[in-house]
Amino acid sequence: MSFYYNFDGSTLPSIKEVGGKAYSLIRMTQHKLAVPPGFVLSTAFFHPWFQTLKNTAEWKQFLIADEKNMASATEQLKQRSMQLTYTHEQSQALEKALTPHADIALFAVRSSSPDEDLEGASFAGGYETVLGVTPDKLHDAIHATFASCLDQRVVSYKKQQHIDTLTPNIAIAIQQQIPSEKAGVLFSLNPVNNAYDEIMINANWGLGESVVSGIASPDLVIVDKRSLKVLQQTPGGKEVSLWLDTKTAKITEKQDYKSTSLVLSEKEIRALAQQIKIIDNIYQKAMDVEWAFYQNKLYILQARPITTQLQLSPAMLTNAREKKRLYLDILVAVQGIFQPLSPMGASCLKYMLGALYYEIFGKRLEGSISETLFFVDNQRLYLNLSNVMTIVSQKKVATLFHNIDTLSSDILGKIDGVDYRSTTSKYRFILPFAFRLPLRFRALFLGSFYPIKARQWSDKKASQYRCRIDDLFNSDIAFNKKVQQSSRLTAKLILRTFVPLFILSKITFSKIRKSFDPKNETIQKLINQLEQALPGNVTINMGLQLYQLRRLLPKTTFDHYADFEDYVLNKRAPLPFQKAWERFLNDYGHRGPGEFDIASARFRDQPKLLLEQLFNALTQNSVTDPVTLYRRNIKKREEAYKTLCGIAKKQSHKALKLFRKRYAIYVNLGGIRETHKYWLIYCVDKIRTALLEKAAQWVGDKTLDSKEQIFSLSLEDIEKNHELRATAEKNKAHTALLEKIKNPPRIIDSRGKMFFPPAPKNTDKNILLGQPVSSGTIKGKVKVLHTPDEKPLLPGEILVARATDPGWTPLFVNAAAILLEVGGVLQHGALVAREYGKPCVVGINNVTERLNDGDEVEVNGAEGTVHVLSRRAPT
Repeated sequence: MSFYYNFDGSTLPSIKEVGGKAYSLIRMTQHKLAVPPGFVLSTAFFHPWFQTLKNTAEWKQFLIADEKNMASATEQLKQRSMQLTYTHEQSQALEKALTPHADIALFAVRSSSPDEDLEGASFAGGYETVLGVTPDKLHDAIHATFASCLDQRVVSYKKQQHIDTLTPNIAIAIQQQIPSEKAGVLFSLNPVNNAYDEIMINANWGLGESVVSGIASPDLVIVDKRSLKVLQQTPGGKEVSLWLDTKTAKITEKQDYKSTSLVLSEKEIRALAQQIKIIDNIYQKAMDVEWAFYQNKLYILQARPITTQLQLSPAMLTNAREKKRLYLDILVAVQGIFQPLSPMGASCLKYMLGALYYEIFGKRLEGSISETLFFVDNQRLYLNLSNVMTIVSQKKVATLFHNIDTLSSDILGKIDGVDYRSTTSKYRFILPFAFRLPLRFRALFLGSFYPIKARQWSDKKASQYRCRIDDLFNSDIAFNKKVQQSSRLTAKLILRTFVPLFILSKITFSKIRKSFDPKNETIQKLINQLEQALPGNVTINMGLQLYQLRRLLPKTTFDHYADFEDYVLNKRAPLPFQKAWERFLNDYGHRGPGEFDIASARFRDQPKLLLEQLFNALTQNSVTDPVTLYRRNIKKREEAYKTLCGIAKKQSHKALKLFRKRYAIYVNLGGIRETHKYWLIYCVDKIRTALLEKAAQWVGDKTLDSKEQIFSLSLEDIEKNHELRATAEKNKAHTALLEKIKNPPRIIDSRGKMFFPPAPKNTDKNILLGQPVSSGTIKGKVKVLHTPDEKPLLPGEILVARATDPGWTPLFVNAAAILLEVGGVLQHGALVAREYGKPCVVGINNVTERLNDGDEVEVNGAEGTVHVLSRRAPT
């Protein structure tokens, strides 16, 4: 490896040798872009220094330093590095590298670590840049830049990114300093909304450091990438600008220099936009570019990949000249799942989705994304809104999602759907759907005329399904056949039995509401009470059964949870409890947090979450008894029914008869709303169990390292059965990249543009607005949970989460109220909160970031407001 490389040399070294920053400078110079001349001292140049450091006492202290002492250890190591001297070979290389640049009066010295400025890690602000360096100060600048790779910020960031901290590496780029008159940053996509077809420019007077460091508010320019038309030009405050004096080599500040004037002319904006299109073509990826104008000439100072981009797959993308498509992320909007599914979870979901699609339309889920409604891509589940909006209006779709996720509804309501409506004929979906409707007629007929029989019939169908699924997975047929057949059986059960009955119940309830005076608030409140404590809701029953388990335990005091866990799992609890516990796991053991993903552990695998809630209920006073509340809600529902019967009777005998008929349908079938997911997850769990058995065999013959590694494979990978360990590691690395997107957008288009909820009308930071879904007012301290087992939720605390699924149900017993980012009146958390009589507000944007553990709030579940009464004092 060479000790240095000139930017304009014929050799293109590897990133490992020169780091991402210098590699880009060399590459752009070779493409004849206006990069200031210079060279890079390679990683090989600094190997002698690292060898010397690793033999020092400071390095030994660094190796044993914990988080508390890391700042001190890294600072001592940096000071020691400033004392390093050049070897003879280093001195010769540096002198030779400087020879072609003898006429340069001022240099810019920048770090170029192999770990820095890559797609997965930016290290923004970590490494050192020294500007305005005269030749006699060059050695000091090199030492300072080298020392920055040992900075605590760099070490901490490496740990976060799972990068090795014990083998630091660095290269340093040294190039001519441009005393720019205007400078800034250029993005080849809009980093705010991820739009691929928009260029963003930030600009300020003087050096670009004022923009990069964030000490001034720059001008903002948005440009259409195709036409180069300026879409937006917003002046910034430009409070401070930095200027380089070429005579004194000093950088000075100017306050409010031309702060009311726009920095860039139309000609300069166009030149920058054209330059980024060239850079785009060179790198074939989104880039972040630093630029400068000096004496009317444009210079490119740096270029690096944009690390925060949400990259769509080629299948989801459309060409810039094609009609765009609009996608809704079902995992976020419906399931509240922000992390990607595991590779196996996504693979199994494709099978399930294919079976459901065939059951609905009578054809396979194949072809391009443009021709379907649902699809799995990049380990997420999407809805093709463009095709949906050819079947029903955009307004109706937004209305539907208002009951599922209010934020998605708000976003969709403000999008111009004309730009995204598909040219695919709606009859492509309507006609096949109509031909398959007779398969639902039996359920609809029974539900409409014999609701009690319909309920009994659905229970019988579920029992038969369970036997068939159990027999299927106990058989000797090939594994992929088990997956295919179980998916088909599940699709038939769900779409021929439970979904038609549930839809019938919702339509019937809507008719009940419309049959009474919609303006009479008293009557409408009575109708709302008809929704409470419906029989047969499997999720509510799970919570009730869990609480009833507590009653079978003696009032024994356990000082520690571990003692209680041992007491239950080692069968030292009373026999009635043990039998009830086994029945509970038989009925609900296949469920658990994140159950939609096959990789997620089930209650049967990890009963800790259940036992923790029992332990908390035993050792602390629960706020409410859910069983008592449930019975109270049954009584309220029955009383509301009798009152409404009296009101209907006053209208006419026919109105009374019709109301009673509709109520019978709704009360018998309304509780089915959670059943389809119960059996879907049952099938997922069966596949999961079979996979783990297969994985155990592969671990035994050394094909896999652990049983859980099988979830980093897909069903297709298993069928190929080729290099499974290597494939799993490759898939795991891809999943890690997807996991970097912490807030995947609810709605995104096929050119990468993300859409966000409208800004709340309320500007008071201490008032959070959402959708009311369960009434009641309560004060308490919040507990923010990202997973249900992250930390204990104590009785009386207010649960704050992005979303919940049935795996969170045990926590609702202790929660005084529930605040969620995702959801509408049909969301799981809203349903359970209403049944347990807990105030609940959903659709609060970024609620888990706006509240912290210990904040005291007042929740008004009727108005959908959360008042922050006091913030937790910082510790």
